[in-house]
Amino acid sequence: MKKTDLILHPIRLQILSILAGHQYSTKEIAHKLHNIPVSTIYRQMRVLADNDLIEVVDSRSVKGTLENIYSVTQPPHLSEEDMKHVNKDQHFQYFLQYILSILDGFQRYLDQPEEINLAKDFVGYNETYFYVNHEEMLAFGKAFGEIVKPLAENKPGNEHRLHKFAFITHPVSKESNNDE
Repeated sequence: MKKTDLILHPIRLQILSILAGHQYSTKEIAHKLHNIPVSTIYRQMRVLADNDLIEVVDSRSVKGTLENIYSVTQPPHLSEEDMKHVNKDQHFQYFLQYILSILDGFQRYLDQPEEINLAKDFVGYNETYFYVNHEEMLAFGKAFGEIVKPLAENKPGNEHRLHKFAFITHPVSKESNNDE
């Protein structure tokens, strides 16, 4: 199975999103994805485990049955090579799945039982436009990576709360940009 299809499958992407920074059993994941049949979640968890995207990190006995606890093995990342042979229609479908997973995560945040405080939780969404050449974009990516890397290595506790920063960049189409 191609890595793109493996990661950007709608249910598997939701599972990976839920497991990001957490450890859960299949039953706990099924509770969070209550609109998806448990058998489907088990099947997709098996696909992720068989392809080394998730792993068993612990197990516990529940009513005489051993229940596995899963975690992601590494953040799911698609490289330039992984995306090399993807056509426009596939790109759109993959991007749509990605956006839907962001919407799902945001909905879970809004639906949590605790009172939410968007300002205190640093919740935001905005767009920034800037003109940049290839070298400047590479430098920006490198600098951004250097800022994020130590934060991504933080562990839970010590008042750390897991945050998701979804980053999307693309050139503005020439039809939308009258300056060119």
